[in-house]
Amino acid sequence: MTDSNRIPSSGERRWKQHEHHSRARLWLLLAAGLAAGTGILFYLMDMMSVDPEYEAKLARQARLLLITSLMLGLFCLGMWRWAARSVLGATVTALLGFVAFIAINAAIDPFTLVHGLVTKVILSAALISSIREALAARAGARTP
Repeated sequence: MTDSNRIPSSGERRWKQHEHHSRARLWLLLAAGLAAGTGILFYLMDMMSVDPEYEAKLARQARLLLITSLMLGLFCLGMWRWAARSVLGATVTALLGFVAFIAINAAIDPFTLVHGLVTKVILSAALISSIREALAARAGARTP
């Protein structure tokens, strides 16, 4: 019997499932760091380029962006903690929360759709990768 035809042992299946589970949680942790880190970075960039004429309005918008980005980071961090018990539920909830975050920000200020577009794409890719890893972990758990 060749290695490709060999049926993996239950220990090998559990290890593979654990690897996928760990990677899914890692993607959630990276998403939390990316959301908070880019929020801080954009805040600092906005505060350095504030025109004195529009200072109050722009500073308020910059603070709002910082607060919402930090809240998204904390939300993803909470999903990372929850993923220890339910990885698929946490990853799907994180993606839905992120989409809701974008929609609410766009309803308040449509400019936010294009502001940080690259970050939104990267964060979406990280959350989708997390879901893929969670599904792979779930499939590994169901393999006889």
